[in-house]
Amino acid sequence: MTEDQRWLLLHMGGWQIVSAFCSPEGTKSLMNCRWGSTGGNPPPEAPTWLEGCGWETEASTISPRWLGGKPADAPTFTIKPAAINRFAAELPDGIKAELLACRNAGTANAVMRYRFCRCGSKKCGYGYLKDRICPPTPEQEQAADEEYWRIVEWQDRLLPVVLGLGVDAPGQLQLFEANA
Repeated sequence: MTEDQRWLLLHMGGWQIVSAFCSPEGTKSLMNCRWGSTGGNPPPEAPTWLEGCGWETEASTISPRWLGGKPADAPTFTIKPAAINRFAAELPDGIKAELLACRNAGTANAVMRYRFCRCGSKKCGYGYLKDRICPPTPEQEQAADEEYWRIVEWQDRLLPVVLGLGVDAPGQLQLFEANA
């Protein structure tokens, strides 16, 4: 992938990008989600063309988009699933393992939070779901919230390393330039 494509993926960020680097199924899910943005703050050290840049996933393609028109210095490109899958296949085993651990922690947290029932009933209407937590204690909710934010921060630290952007570790950028 080109450096511009990698910057856009970093700008997108989040669990869907982590999942896309974990498996072709994650990439397929990303491409089928009709996800988009009209902008947002670009990552630190990002090129200026990312200011005011959003994105959209449509027809198995990721494209940058801008409200109010594309800046003159903005590159024109799309990202296809095959490019993400090729890039992911060439990642070192240690980085793949950390991506999987991050994705799995995020999934476990989402499942835990889904189990929280807030029906407000003294006799829970979801009692047939034996693993529901009705109602969750304030401590359970706080622990799940703290874990959620820990995982978000993990993703925010991990993705620049995976994408080889804004990384100061000696030799790290050269490793990823082979994927360009």
